[in-house]
Amino acid sequence: MKMMRCFPYVFCAAILASPPFTAAASPTFITFDPPASASVINAIVNDGGEIGGTYEDTNGEQLVYFRHPNGTIEAFKVSGSSNALLTSINDKIQITGHFDDSQSEQKCFFHKDRSKKIIGCGPANQVNSTGDGLNNSGAVTGVFFDGTSIRGFVWDREDGATPFDAPGAIATIPFAINDMGVTTGSWADANGSAHSFVRDAAGSITEFDVPGSTSTGAESINLSGMIAGGYTDSNFQAHSFVRDTNGIISVFDPKHAVNSRAVSINKKGTVVGDWSDGDDVHGYERSTNGGVKSIDVPGTHNETTPNSINNSGQISGTFIDANGANHGFLRLP
Repeated sequence: MKMMRCFPYVFCAAILASPPFTAAASPTFITFDPPASASVINAIVNDGGEIGGTYEDTNGEQLVYFRHPNGTIEAFKVSGSSNALLTSINDKIQITGHFDDSQSEQKCFFHKDRSKKIIGCGPANQVNSTGDGLNNSGAVTGVFFDGTSIRGFVWDREDGATPFDAPGAIATIPFAINDMGVTTGSWADANGSAHSFVRDAAGSITEFDVPGSTSTGAESINLSGMIAGGYTDSNFQAHSFVRDTNGIISVFDPKHAVNSRAVSINKKGTVVGDWSDGDDVHGYERSTNGGVKSIDVPGTHNETTPNSINNSGQISGTFIDANGANHGFLRLP
């Protein structure tokens, strides 16, 4: 469950018939802010209902926080950092992300437990690395710059980092890793076009694109290997997609969407993402039968942006209130 996108999409209206669209039926929303928060940047929920995320404090510094199921929030600073970004949290409340050190070099970090002990998780002696995805075994996937190109890696505490590249890629950017060690993300070709890949635990890589797309970006993978993400069509309009375990891709947009993207998928195949009507940004939830419900935190101004959905159907993310301030939310099923 996770964040940070290296290949942004151009958002759009659907090119196929839209699935059924209904308003959400009075779900329960919990909104929150860490102490002394000026802006909540992201909120990612695990299967225990623990939320990990990043916020900007009133001094303009980015800190990491946990929101526990009882509602208490604790925040901490990654030692030696000027800014930190949490990108993923697992069910053991381990986290990964990256931070800027005193030389403004980006470094991957892995937080192994509640003790807040931070461990470097990129390839040895490499700066400009990020942790982007994390599974329940504590394996991290992310990217690093080797001085020539952007490369992907998978890291664990026993074996360290294993670098990898998608075939033909000038940049390989994994975003997510499931509990089977299967990784997914994006890669760029020599023309700068974005494609997607799935890498199995043995290191075999399969590249794929949504048919007819000019850019495809995988964002999330569940335990069975279903993948959710976004793509751009030939009119530079973007849509959401789901790729099943047989490699079959289904594309969709919420009805009335001018743009959409999928950002997270749980073990049931339920997908969350966001969409725009041309003015405001809304969240959505797509069920396994293709039905889509809009998600809007009550009292929002312009934006409700889900970041993740857990296996219980809890959805977390951020929203902007009527005063333009950014906060976190948890939507209970």
